[in-house]
Amino acid sequence: MTESLPNNIIDVNILRTMTAVNLKAMAKKRGIVGISKMKKDDLIKVLSEKNT
Repeated sequence: MTESLPNNIIDVNILRTMTAVNLKAMAKKRGIVGISKMKKDDLIKVLSEKNT
């Protein structure tokens, strides 16, 4: 299921509806490091800021 997720979502409202597992998968696709220790709120913050 995570394979079909777009990796360019930066809208915080959309990111908040996603599971932490999906957020981590998206972060991994974007090449964000240190995601294994991030909580959902941290993932949302970095994904909404990172524009890759």
